[in-house]
Order: sequence, then structure tokens, then C-alpha cells
Amino acid sequence: MPNKSIANEWLESAKHNLDAAKILFKARHFNDVIGIELHQSIEKSLKAVPAFHNKPVLKIHDLIVLLSHAEEFIQFDTALSLLLETATDYYVENRYPGGGRSFLPSNKEIEKVIETADYIYNTVKEYINK
Repeated sequence: MPNKSIANEWLESAKHNLDAAKILFKARHFNDVIGIELHQSIEKSLKAVPAFHNKPVLKIHDLIVLLSHAEEFIQFDTALSLLLETATDYYVENRYPGGGRSFLPSNKEIEKVIETADYIYNTVKEYINK
């Protein structure tokens, strides 16, 4: 039997991160911080899928791997790999600084990842609540 309750908890948390990213972007906040919020939204949206099916939720942050696990149950309409790789980089580069590099995504890139995060969130929510 599906676990709609826990899946919706994951999605609620994902929505908080997504809304925060949109508010920060509109306020012209730092794109590195917005990128982390977007990564977290996508990660939690994708983790809602195995949770819904009472499967183990992987304790990783690689969005490509999480997508492959979600795609066991949901077929997404678009090729997401490149943007999810970018969003994973937001998390890694900004959560673990060092090496003398700074990482600040462009506004155009952030806009594309916001669209992707929205798409993933809405697709998963529709799947869980059908």
C-alpha cells in the first residue's frame, strides 16, 4: 500500500525550498544560495517517490542517481540529466568550498533550474496525489 503521508511530507519540505529559491531570486539574492535551495527542492521531490512506494530513500545528494530511482515509477517528459548535474554541482561546490574557486551560477542558468525544479515537483505531486 502506498505511503501517501510520508511522500507528502517530503513534497511539503521540497515546496519550502522551491518557494525560498523563487523569493530569493526575485529579491536578487546570491545565486549560489538559491542554487542550494533548488538542489534541496529537487532532491526532496525525487526522494518522495520511493518513500511513496515504501522503498528505501537513498541518503545521497546526487540528483542523477535519485532521478534514476524515481524513474522506476515515473516517466518524466524531458531529458533532465544536464540540468540535474548542474544542480548537483550547486550543492557540492557551495556546501564544500575550498580549492580557491568560487561558484556563482548565472541568472539564466538559475531560471532554467527553477523551471526544472517546478516541473519535477509538480510531476511528483501529481503522481502521488492521483
